[in-house]
Amino acid sequence: MQLTAAVTVLRADLDADTVRALGELAAPEVHAGSADADALSAEALALGQDLAVDEATLAGLFDTRGLFHSSAGRNPQAAVYHQASARLAGQAGDPVRLGRALLNLSDAVIGTDPAADADADSLADIEVLACYRAWAAALRGDTLAAQAALAGLGDLRASEAPQDQAFIAVAEAFTAAALGQPTRFLICL
Repeated sequence: MQLTAAVTVLRADLDADTVRALGELAAPEVHAGSADADALSAEALALGQDLAVDEATLAGLFDTRGLFHSSAGRNPQAAVYHQASARLAGQAGDPVRLGRALLNLSDAVIGTDPAADADADSLADIEVLACYRAWAAALRGDTLAAQAALAGLGDLRASEAPQDQAFIAVAEAFTAAALGQPTRFLICL
């Protein structure tokens, strides 16, 4: 309710804040399968492009639009949006948005183009993406792939940032759970 009211006020003077608010409103609508999801995600993306918002914001808008198309069963169209999102997130230097876009792209193409589902080799050295690969592999039960991804986290493991350490711990916990090692799972958390 509050975000909807804020968007109404912000629409009177369109700027980057309006775009961000529309994006924040569109994302949960898309995830919930709301009747407003199509219009909101399209409006946010169009306005973001019209106002030439920063690449990271635009990447998020493309990703949300792609998620809408995925939920509507239009996976080829979703893939195009997710590819654009990944490209923009890469240009913005935003590895979290890049990882999210690539995972969503992977989901969109796996049924029709499994070869395109694999991450590009040029992304292999981005450790945050390796952590996402470990998560996804562990959740699929592919413990060998999860362990291999976790083994290559040298610089990320050396980070003292709490979010990096938590990110690694969750990936290790998922891997331990997939290995059927509940004690190790609890230690990771």
